[in-house]
Amino acid sequence: MLEEAALCGINPPALVYRMTFRELAAASAAAQRRRRHELADRLTAAWHMAGFSRAKRIPSLESILNKLDRKEIPERTDEDMVAYVEMLNQMFGGKDIRGQAKEPEPPQPVGETLEVYNAKAASG
Repeated sequence: MLEEAALCGINPPALVYRMTFRELAAASAAAQRRRRHELADRLTAAWHMAGFSRAKRIPSLESILNKLDRKEIPERTDEDMVAYVEMLNQMFGGKDIRGQAKEPEPPQPVGETLEVYNAKAASG
């Protein structure tokens, strides 16, 4: 049991005897996710190495590492944004009301109107 605790990253392994089953399950699940991420990293590295081995010109390591730090936001045109909004509108069951002439509703007074306020002020 101590060996499994060490594999799950529980340090010191003797701590496993003071953990609840829920804590053990969480530590085990976290260790499994960590191993999957490490495997994905290794597979990605192998894939890139295979690609670089076939490349005629290899980019510098510095340029590749600099791309990791950049957070580029793609430039979007007005047409792209309209298409995106149309897609969202369709996904959520909205109606396209563009082109339909609609008279704007007049604003409704909130509370007393100015005439009523002035009449109360004059009488009071």
